[in-house]
Amino acid sequence: TMAKEAPFSEDEIAQLKLKLSKNHQTDKDWQAIGDLFQGKFLYTMQPKDRFLMEQFCFQGVLHAKGNLIVFTNPKDCVEYGKQHPVALSGGYLEMGLIPFQTVKNIADDHKISALIDVKTGLNEKYLTYDGKNQSFHVFIIQNL
Repeated sequence: TMAKEAPFSEDEIAQLKLKLSKNHQTDKDWQAIGDLFQGKFLYTMQPKDRFLMEQFCFQGVLHAKGNLIVFTNPKDCVEYGKQHPVALSGGYLEMGLIPFQTVKNIADDHKISALIDVKTGLNEKYLTYDGKNQSFHVFIIQNL
């Protein structure tokens, strides 16, 4: 039977972090990362206000600088949300779950990237799914 879509477990997040912490990811690592995302829900934020939703979301997914913004865990999602322009200007953001497959389809269709677990600190590693090449990559924030 097909497993139901579910958020990442603590164990899966730990596995993902371990793969990302390596200086160099092997083909096997990328395969494992891709497998981890199968059938998963990701967290994203949506402004409650419809007008702001249109401004800051793309097909229901938070986006910034042309990238989709999604998270494997609620904690990082909330932290990111607190520093979002909507929140800083007194607006409300609601957290929602979206299947990775939906995020992937949007990224693929529009040739854009999804930033996964992006943090606001310098030298933080994060994962991106690149819809142009339909592949995962690791990035490090070097300047904000």
